[in-house]
Amino acid sequence: NISETIIYLSDTVDDFQTYFRTDKEMLDTDLNELLQRAVNFCTSRLKEKNIDIRIDVPSEIKINTYPNEFVQVILNILNNAIDAFYENNTKSPTILISVTSGNKMVFIKISDNAGGISDDNLLKLFEPYFSTKGKNGTGLGLYMSQMIVQKQFNGEISAQSSDNGATFSIRIPKIIS
Repeated sequence: NISETIIYLSDTVDDFQTYFRTDKEMLDTDLNELLQRAVNFCTSRLKEKNIDIRIDVPSEIKINTYPNEFVQVILNILNNAIDAFYENNTKSPTILISVTSGNKMVFIKISDNAGGISDDNLLKLFEPYFSTKGKNGTGLGLYMSQMIVQKQFNGEISAQSSDNGATFSIRIPKIIS
């Protein structure tokens, strides 16, 4: 795990150095593998809080994408959910990652039962430097996630909330053009 994390962090630094370059390499990657990689990076936090996480992905879905940037987007959403569980002291915390696939698009939903997001915060969620975590947050995680999904993947990301929890929806093409 430590070796995998070091490699991921090194790749993340490389990704930030090449973020605006146009000659980055896209790879055909199994979507379930990418989601599992993101989950693996926060396994210790999930176990510490006894968070149940379920991944519901239909049989092999391949996407042509920038793998490390994709993992970063999923990891940002997962870490925010885990933080919300801590903040709200959620009983039986659960995260569900579900995927549906069309001919050209993939739809990913990440839902939690951490109590939801206030209407005021929901409106500002993807703004740069907006954070609900006080000194502990930079307000860049969801903003960068939105930039990656929109500008790198030609997709869309949105958030909905209820009294039960939040759901993040990501829509990306299987092949980025």
